[in-house]
Amino acid sequence: MAQNHIIRVPQDVRTIQGAINQAKPCTLIKVAPGIYHESLNFRNQSRLKLQGAGRGRTIIDGKGLKNRSGITLQNTASQIIIEGLTLRNFVNNGVEVLGTQNVLRHLTISNNGKDGILIGQVVTQRGNAVVLGNNNVVYQSQIANNSDEGIDIRSNYNQVIQCNVSRNDERGIQIAADANLLDGSGIGNTLYMNQVNRNGSDGIDVNATRNTVIRNRCSNNVKDGISLDFVNNTSIDNIAQENETGIDVNDSENVLIGNQTTRNQDGVTVDITKRCLLIHNRSSFNKNSGIIVESENSLIDRNRFNNNGQFGIDAFKVSKNNCFISNTTRNNPVNIRDQGSNNVFIPPRNQRVTPSPSSKVSEKKRTKSPFIGMKCLQQRP
Repeated sequence: MAQNHIIRVPQDVRTIQGAINQAKPCTLIKVAPGIYHESLNFRNQSRLKLQGAGRGRTIIDGKGLKNRSGITLQNTASQIIIEGLTLRNFVNNGVEVLGTQNVLRHLTISNNGKDGILIGQVVTQRGNAVVLGNNNVVYQSQIANNSDEGIDIRSNYNQVIQCNVSRNDERGIQIAADANLLDGSGIGNTLYMNQVNRNGSDGIDVNATRNTVIRNRCSNNVKDGISLDFVNNTSIDNIAQENETGIDVNDSENVLIGNQTTRNQDGVTVDITKRCLLIHNRSSFNKNSGIIVESENSLIDRNRFNNNGQFGIDAFKVSKNNCFISNTTRNNPVNIRDQGSNNVFIPPRNQRVTPSPSSKVSEKKRTKSPFIGMKCLQQRP
């Protein structure tokens, strides 16, 4: 975004809000180092940049400001860039984003009374539910020690990239559908290459549909490293370690590819779900199980469940019609326990497996797989 005009705070205008009020499109607002006790509001503005002197140098402090968020981007604010600031000690949220196509980058947001960053809201306009706060980006920011979520996303097609989200009282990052618009809010968001550590609940909790969680590292969170609580989400190449559960899948048709779960209580849990797909994941050195399966009609293919404390694969009684193909299970006290019904186990060529008596086995017989039209070969070991 090219800047045609520069306003300097406090040289040209005494307060940051005063500079925002004066700014026209394509204005750069440069804020000198210092501590500013203000709550900022962007309304009816577009194509502005608010630039501090750097995190820890330009500080916006909410101490003494009652019931305020640090920065609010109203639904009429778009294409605003905010960078190089610390926001702290606000009673409400550090940043609240209701506008579109805004960028938050190189920020530190800490010690706020609610969320570090809240993106999105569902409102009713003329009797229809409308999602505010879509298509925003949070980039290379530190969000820590906030009283609720570190980042709370309630809208669509936002991106959180290369952020450090830690020590928040609730979840590190939450994507949640609004109860009034379950299939139209919280969709299409991407979480990419974030460090999500030591939060008071889940590291990442996805409670909406069609989101992508890719190459994040989630460790030492009180509950799950990653929790997929709604249908049709994708988790790719994430690392989850030293959480209660590494990755917990709580709804149907979720996809896990290439994830690593280590040193958790349980590596992966696939709860009472249907038609999930797990390929090329590695789950090792977990205290209990590499994977717990309670699902139906899921495909678990070419994963590695090695060196866990109790079970490599533990299929519970409620599990049925799942297809386990070419999974490696080594150096577990019990490599595979199948208590379910009609689960199919096809070992890799260099490993033999003995399914429980409840599994149907026949010699060289092809049967239709319960998973989306694929074929499973049932073999007697």
